[in-house]
Amino acid sequence: MKKDSKGTKYKQQTISVWNEVAPFYHKRWAKDEIGPYMQEKWQSLGAHPIVGETRMVGLMGAMELVSNKESFERFDDKSKAGTIFRDYAVNNGLVMRAVGDTIVTAPPLIITKDEVNELIEKAWQCLDHTQSVMSD
Repeated sequence: MKKDSKGTKYKQQTISVWNEVAPFYHKRWAKDEIGPYMQEKWQSLGAHPIVGETRMVGLMGAMELVSNKESFERFDDKSKAGTIFRDYAVNNGLVMRAVGDTIVTAPPLIITKDEVNELIEKAWQCLDHTQSVMSD
């Protein structure tokens, strides 16, 4: 059986070009296109009653969970709200990290606007659930 050297050669050239172009494309997409969109949507989570602050640089974001939005007072049991949020998020297909009562996200650079919308919608549901559990 003879090896297809032309097919292999073209495949290798395609991979080589993709490896050169893809990092630039993803950096530009994150900085100029999806980054500002994601930042705007992430900031909207700040309207939730248990979110004291949201912040985001590029596609790396965090939000602080608080018991009192006005005084920025934390929950009595540190890390409990963050853990509740994280567990509910993971069980609903949303991967975020809890650092105490701070929720951290860093979605992939190739995230789309539809996926950002889904992420924000699910995050809001997780906030509602966390608020419900913490108020019991």
